[in-house]
Formats: sequence, C-alpha cells, structure tokens
Amino acid sequence: YEMTSVTGVQTCALPIYPLRSSMAECAIHLERLSSAYGTTRVCDEISLRIRRGAKVVLVGSNGAGKSSLLNILAGKRRPVGGSALVLGEDAFECTALVQRIALVTSEWMECVPGTNLPVKTLVASAAVGVAPERVAELVEVLGAHALLRSHVNSLSEGQRRCVHLLCKLLPPRDLLLFDEATSSLDVVRRGRLLRWLARESGARGVTVVFCTHVFDGLDGWADDLVQLSRGRLARHVPTAELPAGTSVYTLVCGWLCAAEAAEAAEAAEGDQNGGALAEL
Repeated sequence: YEMTSVTGVQTCALPIYPLRSSMAECAIHLERLSSAYGTTRVCDEISLRIRRGAKVVLVGSNGAGKSSLLNILAGKRRPVGGSALVLGEDAFECTALVQRIALVTSEWMECVPGTNLPVKTLVASAAVGVAPERVAELVEVLGAHALLRSHVNSLSEGQRRCVHLLCKLLPPRDLLLFDEATSSLDVVRRGRLLRWLARESGARGVTVVFCTHVFDGLDGWADDLVQLSRGRLARHVPTAELPAGTSVYTLVCGWLCAAEAAEAAEAAEGDQNGGALAEL
C-alpha cells in the first residue's frame, strides 16, 4: 500500500493484487467512478476493488458520498464518469443484477406506517421460493417470532426495522448493501445479525458492505475498512494489517476528526478570501 494525500487526509492507494486474481474474484471493481447531482460531485474518481465474500465497513462523515456510492453499486444511479462493475457486470446496465443484490435503506420504512398489513402477510410474500430453514433461521436471528402475530401499525420503529430486514434478507443474494439499516435495532438483535452476516460471507461467499455510524460489535468483524471523504476514496485498509485489538470506533473516529479538521482549515482559508462565512 502506498500512502498518498487527498484534501489533507492521509490516504491508502489500492492494494496490488496478485496476477492470478481475476475479475471473477472481484465483487466490486470501480475505476475512476464519478457521480453528480446537477453540478455537485458526490463521488469523485473513486477506484476500488473488493473481493467476493468480503465483509466491508464503509465509513465517512455526513455528506461524504456513502449513500450515493451504495446507490450506484445497487444499479439505482448511472455514473457520470468511470466504470462500476458489480459481480462482473455493469452495475447500471445489467438489470439481472437486481436478483443478486439487496440494498437495505430506510426507504421501505417510510411506506410502512401508512399500512396496517399483518406482518405475516409481508413476510410470506418475501419468503416465496425461500427454503423454510432459511426463513426459520432469520426469524430467530431477528427475534421476530412474536412480530409475526402483529400488524405493522402496532410495531415500534425498531420492530418495524426487524420486519424490514427480515423481508429484505430472506431471498438469498450475492451482494448485501446496508445503508444505516441497523441503527434502530437493539444491541442483541444487531449482534445476532452481524454474526449471521459473517456466516453468509463464510459459507455462501456473500459480499457485505455495511455503512454505519454505530460501531458496536464491529471489532474483528470486517475484512476491509473503506473511508470516503468529500466524495473521494480516503482509505481502503484490510483489517488484517491492523494491530491486534484495534478498536474500530477509535480508529474511525480519528480518521473522521482528521478529515473534519482538513475541511475546516480549507473552509477557513476560503472565508479569509470572502467565502460563505464572510457573507453572513
């Protein structure tokens, strides 16, 4: 790994993979990927490779580009530059990937409060064609036995999140993308879910990208840590290279503080030259 600098943040260049590595071993392959909303760049020339079966924790400050990147990986947005290959296919052009990728966000939750469907009806719809053993396993992992006897409107936010995750994870997928999808889970359910995801990774070769601001239970869980900063790749660090006993929370907190300090210094320089703060 070669250390470089991006906007004042120490960064880690892409790992050099052995020649025997092939595209078949790569779950995510980004080359100078860029995305924008209008004239605002939200992803800026990101190059990244993630092997199949890896568990990745994606971190970054608010507005760093994490959700935008996950939407590109899920095929929901077309890049404005560069390329995004997912499971060996173009992330946007290959519509068949919808059967191999699950993106879990809060969007489904926004639709649920206005419905009063039985939870069992929602879960039964998601479980069509799914092995009964998998259904039973996930119900156990998410502690959803009692929820199956309820209606959606009677559930708390955390209970609705359990139902949401259950419905999204029942169909087996090759790539799971989580965008702050476990923030309302209690610590017991979240811990069981993380262990289940590790088993999916180990047994089925499922690749997991876990974007979060909550780091409980993540020490020793991830294979890779990926940090975005202002739309750019700031770091890609295999956890095997970290010292034993490294706290993910402490490490990431240091990274984000450094990124914030660099951004603040840049903004202060701009204000001295008549920036936004000077206009207030």
